[in-house]
Amino acid sequence: FVPIGIFNLGIMLLYFLLASIIFASLGIFLALWADHFEHLGIFTTFFLTPLTMLGGVFYSIDMLPEKWQFLTLWNPVFYLVDGFRYGTLGIHDAPIGIGLGVSTALAIISFATVTILMKKGWRVKQ
Repeated sequence: FVPIGIFNLGIMLLYFLLASIIFASLGIFLALWADHFEHLGIFTTFFLTPLTMLGGVFYSIDMLPEKWQFLTLWNPVFYLVDGFRYGTLGIHDAPIGIGLGVSTALAIISFATVTILMKKGWRVKQ
């Protein structure tokens, strides 16, 4: 309907890679943590969905009251969404450097945590 190009392919792919690492690591962590299949839904229902919906996916945070803007800046999913939006459309709500730093730190921490837990064999059934 509307011709849309990619504003910055490198940034878009970088945020795609970071989001993939973060969510893959969280998925492995949840698989290790969960005792039953139903436990996997707890994370999605009570954490991931609210963080996504409050992370500026469907709106600019400039539309929020100042108090909610401050709270949104503490949401790590916001930086993934904002960086991907910048790579695609060239529009962003937060400085890209901060978003890249937060996303990279979260990717490193989540991947390192899962790697350590897997090496220790934490809750791995044999």
